[in-house]
Amino acid sequence: IHPGSASSRPSLLFAAQMGTLLIFRATDPVNGEELWHTDGTTNGTRLVADLNAGSLSSFPNSLYSDGARVFFTASSVSGSEPFVYNGSTVTPLGDLRPGTQGSSARNFTSIGGGRVLFSASNGRSSPANGAELWITDGTAAGTTLVRDIHPGTPDANPADLTPIGSGSAVFAATT
Repeated sequence: IHPGSASSRPSLLFAAQMGTLLIFRATDPVNGEELWHTDGTTNGTRLVADLNAGSLSSFPNSLYSDGARVFFTASSVSGSEPFVYNGSTVTPLGDLRPGTQGSSARNFTSIGGGRVLFSASNGRSSPANGAELWITDGTAAGTTLVRDIHPGTPDANPADLTPIGSGSAVFAATT
């Protein structure tokens, strides 16, 4: 990945259940720190996407697989926002926090039916919600705020999202 004696610094190694792929973060001198995948062979190891053109890193983080897709957060021109990778393409799930600061999506958890809950902040924009519970079907159009748990700008900080049954989850949050 990084030619010569320099390290590609592989990290966040994550076994995705989409076939036999290992997803991970690595760096190279051309693309910076980005998301990669491998099937365990040299020819099957490739860059998933260069979310920031050139050597500017996207620092992918919060990797989660629902079995068919990998959800993650990465920095782009919109700041740190959620993305989904289906094994061939990366799709942004929206600019949840307008501007360049980003929503810092995290805690992705599948609740069945192709739906995934996560925590993200739309910041202090209008309407301001802080860090709240969001849901996605894996598309930007299907990514919405579930509820403003801690009304107004304070953060609810949903955490420990745990699926229970089909379509439901329990979690901790500040109210």
